[in-house]
Formats: sequence, C-alpha cells, structure tokens
Amino acid sequence: MKILAINTALKESAIALIDGKKVIYEKSWKSSSDEAEKLMPEIDKMLKKSKADYGEIKKIIVLKGPGSFTGIRIGITAANTISYLLKAPIYSLTTFDYLYEKFKKYPTILYAGRKEVYTKSSAKEDQIIHLGTEVEGHFYGELLDEQEKLFEKIKLEKSKKTFGQVIANLSPKSLKKEKIVEPLYIKKPF
Repeated sequence: MKILAINTALKESAIALIDGKKVIYEKSWKSSSDEAEKLMPEIDKMLKKSKADYGEIKKIIVLKGPGSFTGIRIGITAANTISYLLKAPIYSLTTFDYLYEKFKKYPTILYAGRKEVYTKSSAKEDQIIHLGTEVEGHFYGELLDEQEKLFEKIKLEKSKKTFGQVIANLSPKSLKKEKIVEPLYIKKPF
C-alpha cells in the first residue's frame, strides 16, 4: 500500500512515497513561499521516478500545522484534493506530534513569526514566547536561521532522521483520520 506524505509546514518542505515501512522516494527543499508552484510538479516527478502513478496511492498523510501560514494551506489543499480525487483516506499529524516522533523527546520548539517561538513541553502544555522573554535550555525542533541568533540561550538539538523515515515509522496513534484536513494555526489569521 503506497502512502503519499506531504510536509509544507516547516522551513524545509518535503514529500515522500512510502510502501509499508519502506521509503521508496523522498525529496525536500528549502521553503521559499513558492510551494504553490513547486509542490504538485514535485509530486509528479516523484511518481515518475518511482515508476508509480496516482492510482497506487492508498493513503495520504499531511502535516497540518502549526507552521508556515501559506505553506500549510498549500500542502493541505493538495492533500485534500488528491484524497478526494483518489477516494483515498487522509490522515493528519500536527507539527508538534511530528517533531516529537522525530526526536522522541520534549520540549519541542517551532518558529511562530519572526520574533516569537512556540514551545510544547509535554503532550498537553504549550505556549507562545515573545522575543525579549528569557528563553533558555535544550529544545528539539526548528527555528528560523535569524531566530537561532536572537534566542542565544536556546540549545537546539538536530536530528538526522528524514521526513520520510519519520512518517514510515509513525505510531498509528499519532495520526488522525479526517474527512477534510483543516489547518492548525498558532495564531488566528488577520
């Protein structure tokens, strides 16, 4: 059973084609607000290089946020549309659940605009922290490059696991089956 996985929520967008626990193909690229032009052509290239077609996709997994406002909308729209056209079930994963699965540790951290970060210290507790607030300690996740300089007291741990590897090894409990995936935003859109 082939699974299409889409991540446009983080600073690096990624797609993966997975069969069982095996990553058949994956690609990632630095997000630069051009996912609307890039995502579907990259999915098409992935299928061609994998000698697969859309009809073989039996499940779709998408990161629903929080993360890049525009990126989330593009990824979710593509995932919802492909799911609808293929009549394939769609599953969502929050960015924090993804980060937890990637590192298997808390606290996680994520950018929340240029001068804010969003942290989650356990499965239930989370908060937005504004620039100027003293933030220090070890975190697992990602910040924008300029934020790593601003939040100097944060020790940010990195992982070598790829997007496809994390998705291929997810616990089914991490996924939420949905009819239509709705974006999860840190803050309300203006």
